[in-house]
Amino acid sequence: MLHSDQALRSFGMRSVAKAKERVALEVSQASEFFTAMFGDVGHQRLYATIIPYGHGEAFPGLIHLSFSTFALNEDGRDDFDQFFRAHEVAHQWWGIGVDFASYRDQWLSEGFSNFSGLWYTQIAQKSSKYYFDQLERWKSDLKARQREVGPVGLGYRTATASDGSEYNLVVYQKGAWTLHMLRNLMLDLRTMKEDRFEATMREYFETYKGRSASTADFRRIAEKHAGAELGWFVDQWLNTTAIPEYRVAWLAEPGENGRYKVKLRVKQQKVPEAFLAYVPVTLQLEGGQVARLRVKVQGALTEIELPVMPAKPTSLVFNDLAGVLADVTMEKW
Repeated sequence: MLHSDQALRSFGMRSVAKAKERVALEVSQASEFFTAMFGDVGHQRLYATIIPYGHGEAFPGLIHLSFSTFALNEDGRDDFDQFFRAHEVAHQWWGIGVDFASYRDQWLSEGFSNFSGLWYTQIAQKSSKYYFDQLERWKSDLKARQREVGPVGLGYRTATASDGSEYNLVVYQKGAWTLHMLRNLMLDLRTMKEDRFEATMREYFETYKGRSASTADFRRIAEKHAGAELGWFVDQWLNTTAIPEYRVAWLAEPGENGRYKVKLRVKQQKVPEAFLAYVPVTLQLEGGQVARLRVKVQGALTEIELPVMPAKPTSLVFNDLAGVLADVTMEKW
């Protein structure tokens, strides 16, 4: 664990002397967060250096950070810079602490680091705005180029000779989305606790620390903590490029003793017939109560009756917390 008495040293040019303290603090805090979440990487020191390029890179105990992240930000980049630094720090766990077994498993490094960096911003900012805004931007990018790119499982082979940006789009961004969706799938909607997901990430790191791991290795650990088979999840999100679109309608009708029956109709489009998702749904009820549940969606049309509600629903959010990489359009019943 990176304790406060362990050294984190940041080197840079004199022109960014003031920024060094800020960057060093951010790197240190991200390190401590990841240590708490994933486990101890074993470094006594973590060095962060400035490089005159627009990218970052990680090595054991060392991260290179672009000169731009040391600049005084007046252009709204603070959120991105925080994410960028945390992404590079996260590579001490993903890609260095645990290496990927083959090019098909590269998302276990870049996708994991992208997600981890985003998760850190959510905790550090005590707000989910940037977290979900960034997921939405990545979704827009993925949908805009959906027909041009391959699945996450192709690793570096998704990049074309003329462009190369496909690798970042798929392995980094959709890889992060996949881990975000797993986080949501494991979330206890009754308590909103994330014990199962956190245990998955920690056991995966501790089990394969200092070794290479495959997607199948990660899946086995995730299934252990989810208490369910996840082959469908891995196949859909890592081995295909499908992104569903949902057209959703709902109707609440009074029942007995002031309770309400709620009907839900979901039309699933732009994906194969067998495409499966467990979509989080949140209902606001009169009196301030909240009901959270997941609905199984598979096939072109899903019509279900939700559990009886103790009060009149005033609103329904389908795919709450961006639980599934999808577009949602609400319709009238």
